[in-house]
Amino acid sequence: MPYKKWVPGEQLDAEDVQTYLMDQSVMVFASAPSRDSALLGLLADGMVSYIGNGQVMVYNGTGWVHWL
Repeated sequence: MPYKKWVPGEQLDAEDVQTYLMDQSVMVFASAPSRDSALLGLLADGMVSYIGNGQVMVYNGTGWVHWL
């Protein structure tokens, strides 16, 4: 899914929220297995997740990697 750069004052419609905005947010999960089951089949390069133990991870197109 392509990503969108937002412009100040730009209006969103329901499709923008569901497609662009949801994929461009930091998703919070209790654990890596809960993240993996919730996102099964929905992964996109650049997704960011926060795991309850303090890990921030990014999906690089093939797997989740630690962010700095």
